Amino acid sequence: MQPFTHLNDLGQARMVDISEKESSSRVAQAQAVIMMRPQTLSMILEKKHPKGDVLSAARIAGIMAAKKTSDIIPLCHPLLLNKVNIDLIPNFSLPGINIISKCKVEGKTGVEMEALTSVSVAALTIYDMCKSVDKLMEIKNISLQTKVGGKSGNWDRNNQIFKQIENLKKDIPTNLLRIVFFADIKEKLKTESLDLNPSDLTGKTIDDIISHLSEKGDIWKTTLNEKNILCAVNKQLVKRNHVINPSDEIAFFPPVTGG
Repeated sequence: MQPFTHLNDLGQARMVDISEKESSSRVAQAQAVIMMRPQTLSMILEKKHPKGDVLSAARIAGIMAAKKTSDIIPLCHPLLLNKVNIDLIPNFSLPGINIISKCKVEGKTGVEMEALTSVSVAALTIYDMCKSVDKLMEIKNISLQTKVGGKSGNWDRNNQIFKQIENLKKDIPTNLLRIVFFADIKEKLKTESLDLNPSDLTGKTIDDIISHLSEKGDIWKTTLNEKNILCAVNKQLVKRNHVINPSDEIAFFPPVTGG
C-alpha cells in the first residue's frame, strides 16, 4: 500500500508540492445514485415539481461544485478545468437517478476529487429540491469509476473489482475435506459437519483426521475413538487406515445394531 501523500513525516496534514511535476492530460469519471419513490421520479421527469427543473439545477450545481472543489476539500489544488460533463440518468428499476460526472484537465494533478465532488453536490441538490415531497431519498454508491493519466497511470474500478475477486478465489481452498457426523456422534459433538484443509493434517488417512479432530477437546477424542465406530468415504465404508484424497467426504457414524 502506498503511503499517504497528504501527511508529512510528523503525521501532520500538508498540501502536496506539485511544482516539479509535468503537466499532462488527465480525466476522471465518478458516479453517485440517489434513490427515491417512483412518484418522486415521475414528478421530476414530468417537470411538475414546484421548485422547477430539478435535473437542470442538479447539473449546474454539479458543474459549479467541480469548479469549487479546492474551496471545499482543504488540501486540493485549484485546477483550471477544461471540461465538466454531468449525465443524469433516470432509472425506474431503482427507482432513482444515476449521476455520472466526467472531468478533464491539462495539469499537474488529477481530477478525481472534482468528479467525486460534482456527483455528490448534484445528488444533494436533487435531495434539497425534492425533500418536501420525499424525505426518504437516499444517496448511495458515490465512487470513482475511472481515471486516465498521471504518474500512477490509468485506473478502472471494474477491472480492480475483478482482480480482487480473482485474488479472493485464489485464497479460498478448493480441495477441502467435508467431514460429516451422524446420529449419536453428531449429538455428542454438537456438530453436524465441518470442513478441513488437507494441509492441516499430519497424514493422509482417516486415523490422521481423527487425531486432528481429537485436539478439539476430550469429548471429540473420546467420541471419535469409540470402539466399532464406522467410517465412510464418499458413501463407501472404509477402514481407518484408508487413504483420503482432496475434496473427499468423510462420514462418521455409530455401528448399526439390531435384534
